Amino acid sequence: LQRENDVPVRAALARAVAGSFPDSANALDLAAAILKSTGSAMGNSEGREGEESRQLREQALSKVPGSHQHLLALYYFFLEHELADQAFEKIKACVSAHPESALAQAELGAAFQRKQFMAEAEKCFEKAAALDEAYLPRLAGFHELAGNRARARELNQKLAGLGRLDPGTRFALALRRGELDLAETILAE
Repeated sequence: LQRENDVPVRAALARAVAGSFPDSANALDLAAAILKSTGSAMGNSEGREGEESRQLREQALSKVPGSHQHLLALYYFFLEHELADQAFEKIKACVSAHPESALAQAELGAAFQRKQFMAEAEKCFEKAAALDEAYLPRLAGFHELAGNRARARELNQKLAGLGRLDPGTRFALALRRGELDLAETILAE
């Protein structure tokens, strides 16, 4: 028996948790996560379960205003449902409440990039990378797409120096930029 794959039971459990602890942000978050995964398991992320999940997350956010996890979860919900303005509002609120969150900064950068506000996007990606080196690849990718090859090359060299850029990726980047001598050097390594 695999009861964890029993979709109606999962949905009932989520509703029972939310109904039993309506004042607990953690319980509401748990119920929202269960409902979202239930909707996904049914192959319907835009159905009733997804909407209930959003409502529970908003209810949890009202209990803990400025909650990093709830603002991000709502941002991803709205992004997934192509509600760009609502997603942008949530990620801006998340960055306002948590300016030292590298994840929030990077996601705000991506939101600005989708709106074609490249200067604002760059600032966010730079701040995210300054907060956490794990975001250096996103910053390098942003500069690569924006056409700032010098900055992208500098960041990729930094990533290679940190051991975070494998030779295959370095080779592909060199080919894409038309730097055949560098590509040959990488092959010889």
